[in-house]
Amino acid sequence: MASLRRTFPILFAGFLIASFIGGPAYADTSHARIVRLSLVQGDARFARDVKGDPLTDSSQVSWESAALNLPIRQGYVVATDNGRVEVEFENGALAFLPGSRRREVHLNLPPLLEAIELLQKEGNDFEYLLPVASTLDKEWVRYQLGPAYKTVKLTENAQATAMLSRAAVVASGTATVETALTGTPFVVVYRLWMLTWLLGRRLVKLDTFAMPNLIAGKKIVPELIQGDFTGEAVVRELKKILPDGSAREEMQAALAEVKRKLAVMEAPALRAAQEILKAIG
Repeated sequence: MASLRRTFPILFAGFLIASFIGGPAYADTSHARIVRLSLVQGDARFARDVKGDPLTDSSQVSWESAALNLPIRQGYVVATDNGRVEVEFENGALAFLPGSRRREVHLNLPPLLEAIELLQKEGNDFEYLLPVASTLDKEWVRYQLGPAYKTVKLTENAQATAMLSRAAVVASGTATVETALTGTPFVVVYRLWMLTWLLGRRLVKLDTFAMPNLIAGKKIVPELIQGDFTGEAVVRELKKILPDGSAREEMQAALAEVKRKLAVMEAPALRAAQEILKAIG
């Protein structure tokens, strides 16, 4: 699907105060545009949550190195002394992560494609992104998409894809922790073979399955598991977190707290596993 883009260059000693890109108010089915650095040449830097005027007192600004594809958020400042930076405004993107194994893709992909079809019928102009796990063959995944391969764009880096997306739909597993670390609001989904599901439910007595929810000690991201995982349900949950508002802000704040908890460990997956074992015990 074609993407509408507007690119703005910043040349030499230029500053971009990103407070103007917060976006308008959104209806339930609307979305904010992605704003990212689409080109970085020479020395470029950025600062977060700048107070005051960086042009008159830049010594009080905490600068960080700016990299290609850096998401630009409201309140950011981008600067370059002798380089070039371009900011790209795009249609909002949605990331769909069906899993890293063929069995997971077989079970999770159909309702995800159903959700994409429903969003398209509503006239939404999202870009639909599907990162291909390193354990899967890209051509095999493309074949599984069927006619939807014309609509869904395959990418390679799941975490970067989620970071540049307005929202995501993620199969339950370690990918939910990686997505939580990006701060992008998301919905957790999963399907198992029915016999596996029935046996598992008898052995594991948990009200929540998603790792971020277990780490947080409460449900901070919605879970659509087994029979609850339908295309209609995915669209319904996405509509709650796509527009700016309290639901989206509360989830982002909760994900930031999960990130803080995981930061005390060098290996986030290990920390997540410890929290899950504690919850089961």
